Amino acid sequence: RVAVNSAINLFLKEKVEGIIYLAWQDRDVDGLIDPINIPLVYAYCLSDSDSDERSWVNYDNVGSMLDIMNRVYELNHRKIALLKGGDKECYPSNVRFQVYLDKLKEWGISYRDEYVKTGHWLFEDGRRFYNELMALQDPPTVVVSLNDEMAAGFISESMNTDRKILDKVSIVGYNGFSYCRFLYPTLATVKIPLKEIGFEATKQLIDEIQKKGCGKRRVILPCVYQDGDSLREMVVD
Repeated sequence: RVAVNSAINLFLKEKVEGIIYLAWQDRDVDGLIDPINIPLVYAYCLSDSDSDERSWVNYDNVGSMLDIMNRVYELNHRKIALLKGGDKECYPSNVRFQVYLDKLKEWGISYRDEYVKTGHWLFEDGRRFYNELMALQDPPTVVVSLNDEMAAGFISESMNTDRKILDKVSIVGYNGFSYCRFLYPTLATVKIPLKEIGFEATKQLIDEIQKKGCGKRRVILPCVYQDGDSLREMVVD
């Protein structure tokens, strides 16, 4: 908090007319930045507090995770594993995990602790989780990875070992990085609208600087599902 406000003060000394605060990670930034006398818009983060009247632009964590879960269910998967990352305070991981839990409950699917793995969002985590999940007596038929890097590691380990990714287990990622289409099999994923977040945040800031009467806005942009060969229908015998 101290470092962020020190940086803000440097901008204020240069007489800037407005600031976009771009978070390094999607999170709730309520109380992070002290009151200032120029417009400030949050991007790639949010502030849920009613006392913080600043505008923000973020992406739809809940809607995108619902889309993923509904897709794997429609493809007949009922043994659904989850790869998540970060610590206990990690906002996107917690939000998406809650959607996972809610959908399992809605569908009458029992929660299985051995199907949920927590790492550090790394490629090596995905490789390790592949071996752990495939070693289970009753392994999952689909894995939802909350970022593409762990999903890529999962695919890599499968292709380097028993290639179960081709016929035994599906995986879907999250982020929509450009390398997903170069993986084999290509990774099904959800693309975060980073460019659109930047555009909307900039537009909002300019409007507030020019006092166009736009008012404060809180914008949640939809993510876009990108199909890939890594997510297949579960054939029910």
